[in-house]
Parts: sequence; C-alpha cells; structure tokens
Amino acid sequence: CEVNIAGNGNELDYLRKYTANNKFNNINFLGLISWNDLIPVYNDSDILFLQINTNYESAVPSKIFEYLVIGRPIIACVPDGPAKEILSMFSGVFICKPKNNKQIQSVINRIRNEKLKIDSELNRSIINNKFIREKHKDLLSNSVKKYIS
Repeated sequence: CEVNIAGNGNELDYLRKYTANNKFNNINFLGLISWNDLIPVYNDSDILFLQINTNYESAVPSKIFEYLVIGRPIIACVPDGPAKEILSMFSGVFICKPKNNKQIQSVINRIRNEKLKIDSELNRSIINNKFIREKHKDLLSNSVKKYIS
C-alpha cells in the first residue's frame, strides 16, 4: 500500500523523521499541491485522512468539505469540538481520537474488510443545505433587513 501525504501541516517534520527512522519506503511526501492538481490525488486515494490535534480543537479546516464530496472513506482523528460535530453528520466518516495509532489501524482494517456504501449524494445535500455560506448570507441579510427597515 502507498501512502501519499499532501500539504505542509505542523506535523510534517515529525512525519518525515518518523518515516526515515523506521525506513518506510511506501510513504510519499507530495508537499503543497495546487487545487487543480489535488483533485486527482483525492480521486486516486482509497482512504482520506485528516487529523486535528487537541491544541486546535476549535478548528474546522475546509479540507473536511473537500473530502466529503469525493466519496471515499475518511478517517478523521479529531478532538471533541466543531469539526467532530460536523463530521459525525456524514456518511463514510470514521472518527478516531488524535494520534491513537491502534484506533487508526483498526479503522483501516475495517475499511479494507467491509464493503462500504458511502452516500456521496447525502453528503453533498447536507453540505448544500447546512454549510454553503451564500445561502446563510441571504437568510441573515433578509433577517437583518426586517429590523433595519
């Protein structure tokens, strides 16, 4: 199995050292990738992974929404907080505690052994109905106009 790591998150140096020290030769560090080049990486992936450490528990990275529309299983290692709350609404998301290697391995094994049916349409619908800013902007604008007029 090949592991591709895209981006330059705050754990990158640690991951590079860990990979080198353990002589892993199936891990590729892709660095920062433009949006247009990132889509094929997502589409070619069997599993998408994201981690938010406990010192960033209030973070909700836009990557979450990118992953959700791809239709691949997502392993999300997130602390209690808004990201976990949001991710728990969607199909095909497996939530783990951050940096819990045993739990991550267990989820990987489950994904490999089960025939997963990820409802991408449901995911897109939830995103469209609950998380598209333009819709909420119009609702807020109309509400505010009532009180200004």
